[in-house]
Amino acid sequence: MGDQVNVTAAIFSDGHDHVNARLLYKHESDAEWQVARMTALPNDLWSAGFHRRPSSARGVLGSRVGSTHFDTWCADLTKRLAAQPDPTDPTKRDLPPQDIPLALRTGALLLEEAAARAGGPGQNDLRAAARNRYANWPT
Repeated sequence: MGDQVNVTAAIFSDGHDHVNARLLYKHESDAEWQVARMTALPNDLWSAGFHRRPSSARGVLGSRVGSTHFDTWCADLTKRLAAQPDPTDPTKRDLPPQDIPLALRTGALLLEEAAARAGGPGQNDLRAAARNRYANWPT
């Protein structure tokens, strides 16, 4: 194994969507890219590393960055559920009710979108999960 190469990048999005990032790297003679998941650091910095081949040949770096709408939805739903009014808790008694059925429908739509992008048996599982959620929610 060669030297460890660490890459740090400033990565952020416009808005509140969660971000994910991957470092792409390859030896210049390779056809296939290798992928390393980048880890979030403070202040919009992300980092990943890989071992360089022990040769003097050059390598190529790239990145793939995107919003993770489902992760953002999960975090938002967790906040909505925590903010529900609770008559037994004086700190939550006067909170306005959150529209949880609407939030769950949004999650089902995200599952449908993921199913449209997926292939194989995962596609059917995602579609079934979205359909089951629609059938069991109050209107």
